[in-house]
Amino acid sequence: MARRYGASMGRSRRHRPAPKPTEVDEAPQPGPWWRRWPSKLWAGLLASGLIAAVAPVLVTQNIGGLSDRFQQALGSDALRVHVTARDELSPGPFRIWALESGLGPDGTIISNPADMAGLLTSGRAVSLVESTHEVTVENMRRATATITSIRAVPLRRLPPLAGAVVDARTGGGPGEGPIELRFDLDDLDAAARDNKGARYLDDAGLLLTAGETLRFRIVGQSTRAYVEWDIEIGFIASGAQGAVRAAGNAPFRTTAVSPTYAEHYVWSPDGLRASTAAELCGTDCRSLTS
Repeated sequence: MARRYGASMGRSRRHRPAPKPTEVDEAPQPGPWWRRWPSKLWAGLLASGLIAAVAPVLVTQNIGGLSDRFQQALGSDALRVHVTARDELSPGPFRIWALESGLGPDGTIISNPADMAGLLTSGRAVSLVESTHEVTVENMRRATATITSIRAVPLRRLPPLAGAVVDARTGGGPGEGPIELRFDLDDLDAAARDNKGARYLDDAGLLLTAGETLRFRIVGQSTRAYVEWDIEIGFIASGAQGAVRAAGNAPFRTTAVSPTYAEHYVWSPDGLRASTAAELCGTDCRSLTS
């Protein structure tokens, strides 16, 4: 039987006339080619990770309305947060700074603002009581997102820094620009508040249209401890809830005033000079910010 079946099939293949070509007007398929892929194929690509190679191209080309779903499937955040300025000497109000360790004998040779700013932004110095940073939030999706919460997240808490203090109150002041949000790092309620102490966000949240950016000047305050902290922004986008943080691996830092310091300095237009506890603080350095 198998032999007859094979022979029959062989004859059939040899003697069957070749089909004549026909001309058929093929209507163009609507939409881009990738929309005609079966759902099982999409599932396989997502599971294998291969879609990660083609999704950026599709998203960049803004094909249809699927870029939001691509980004959501790949786990990308709808909001992107940039720290555009960390606490620094200028611009903004000049402040009093604390360091974990002293400046040592080289502390008196700083004579120009650039070197002073370099010291204060090198990661060694932390401004007393308040630290100020500028953050930009950008909606990466094609649909409107709703910011539902902005709160501080304390990451580490230690006694106030007490190595050295630098009084750099030589002038300056905040300018117009970003929305200012304040966070009390000593309070269990870490929600963002405005300059009057009221909650910045109400129950309705804050709408952020497609591609829109918002600039915030965030101010963290502590009168009790040295705090390393971040901010977390909760949102709803494309029907899903999410949250993003700003500082990441380089947390913001704020320190309360220590009653005493090992070294004392004053910054003026003439440069940085050594001082004493009696001259700078009196009997208690906490009077510096009172």
